[in-house]
Amino acid sequence: MNMKSVTMGWLGRQSPAAAYDKLAGVVQHNLDALDRQIAHVAALEPLERMFRLVSGFLPGWSFPAVAPLYDADLRELIERRLAAAGSFARAHDVRLSMHPGQHAILATLRESALENAIVDILDHLAVFEM
Repeated sequence: MNMKSVTMGWLGRQSPAAAYDKLAGVVQHNLDALDRQIAHVAALEPLERMFRLVSGFLPGWSFPAVAPLYDADLRELIERRLAAAGSFARAHDVRLSMHPGQHAILATLRESALENAIVDILDHLAVFEM
């Protein structure tokens, strides 16, 4: 049920085809793991049916050098699988949450840090919209 990841540096050192294959494999694995995790939580007592999604389960989703690897086919897969996961969670009364990382600081004077925090929060919103 564990999620996998891949570093942005590793993806950047690969050919576009190899980077896509690795990323697509990690995403597929993580979507499968998410289904198993939600199913596990759905089997718990009603008051225990809460689950926090790992923020980075779509590695590099908004990272400028990696985002283009999320082509239409991969995005369609993600949208379809997340919609199904959300439907399953609702049907089994599993409350889902997701929290930005500690680096997402809105109370900052650094413009770049604020921009990164907003991107991170919008990424979380995109996951829940799907």
